[in-house]
Amino acid sequence: MDSASDREVLRQAIERHSGMLLPEGRMAATFSRLARQAAPRGFADLAAYCRWVARGGGLAEELDTLVEAAAIHHTGFFREAAHFAALVDTLVPRIEAHRRVDPQAPFKLWSAAASIGAEAYSAAMVLEERRRRSPAFAYTILATDISHAALATARAAVYPEASLADVPPELLHRHFLCSKDRTRPTCRAAPHLRQAVRVEAMNLMDPHYPVDCDMDAIFCRNVFIYFSDEVRRQVFARLGGHLRPGGWLFLGHAEGLGLATRDLPLRRVGPSCYERL
Repeated sequence: MDSASDREVLRQAIERHSGMLLPEGRMAATFSRLARQAAPRGFADLAAYCRWVARGGGLAEELDTLVEAAAIHHTGFFREAAHFAALVDTLVPRIEAHRRVDPQAPFKLWSAAASIGAEAYSAAMVLEERRRRSPAFAYTILATDISHAALATARAAVYPEASLADVPPELLHRHFLCSKDRTRPTCRAAPHLRQAVRVEAMNLMDPHYPVDCDMDAIFCRNVFIYFSDEVRRQVFARLGGHLRPGGWLFLGHAEGLGLATRDLPLRRVGPSCYERL
């Protein structure tokens, strides 16, 4: 088996485990990152590292490393800001109006491809603002991702100040603590925000998700563009099973339900927003 064949084994392992397709450009970037793993693990070069992973018994040990190298963590606070406005201005009042059996039940939100947590903490800020106006309002947020490195950042909740440029100043002031050291300007989510967001590792390719089946909102944005149609169909179906009737699924602006609409009782209620019927 030559080096190209070894790399193909690694590519297939990444796609099988994470669902992420690796076209030629992303393969090159992925293996460029993997090249940095060779020396720390005692290998002379990338080819030797790939050979060990592909046919030397290292695949199970290195699978998380492979996925980390392939993962894309392009995210940001209040990315696609209209979704957060729709969440708090439209969805939350609708859910509250129909929740007669248990009016004190918390509003449940799941950030299903949370990356470093910017999406989850953006949602936490707008929901916390709602709670400030209506103290009886309660909410919970679950943030999951396949990347352990990204989740470590989400748990620490420390971000470069520049990455918070799209956070409205009043929200930044209330919900983040910014460093006084201007040589390293960083901000950390305040304790009340960190306590509101539970961070867990989870793979969307798993056949079953250890998540409540009565979510009011699921954000799964800008991840399906990396999946095949068949993987998208499977993941959409699993996500839909965790939405309560009337709950909303938020997708990225470049994503659509496509063929999955045949399998899920969803209707479009806004730009990249779908309600479970």
